[in-house]
Amino acid sequence: YVTLSSRLATHSVWRDTIFQEALRHDFLLQGILATSVLHKAMSQPISSEKYSEFSKIALAYQDAALAGYIPAVNLPNASNAIALFAFSLLLTIWAFASRKLPESLKSVKREFSSADTPPGVLLPVHSPTSEFIQIVIILRGIYAVMKETEAWLQGEIEELIRYPRTADLPPHTPDVEEAFDLLGEALKNYKPVGTDRKSV
Repeated sequence: YVTLSSRLATHSVWRDTIFQEALRHDFLLQGILATSVLHKAMSQPISSEKYSEFSKIALAYQDAALAGYIPAVNLPNASNAIALFAFSLLLTIWAFASRKLPESLKSVKREFSSADTPPGVLLPVHSPTSEFIQIVIILRGIYAVMKETEAWLQGEIEELIRYPRTADLPPHTPDVEEAFDLLGEALKNYKPVGTDRKSV
């Protein structure tokens, strides 16, 4: 629970509230176990037996968790809302983590179709843009879960929904700060093709 969020106020929510929900909803418990074992797998050398063993266990728990989550997410109610929301947060973690995972561990992945990209745009399968689109597709589904369950997300769980203050967040690493600066410069100097900058 300590590694799931940098905000201290959320640690007790993950440790206590969500764990209690997991004892009532198998898909959430399996999701927590999958995340934990995945974390252990990634702490091992990729060529080791431990990595292989943990990887297989993580995938088994992910498959079991998703098999329970998919039917439940179609019937959100007061009883399962917190579990659905918590599991959607684990899906978010899996989606972002999958960028750094070997192919064998990328079980939370959706192959996007031409309907997901603008006409005439062809993206290489493992390009940063295609990976970003996959994450956005997953996050759209997670946002839909949040909208469906928000009426029941009350009490301690609200800490996970609260928009963090800047002081609650860890500082950016120098490479991230540099990326933000480059992006800011690019936006300042952006001129759409075929337009006059003065009229924009």
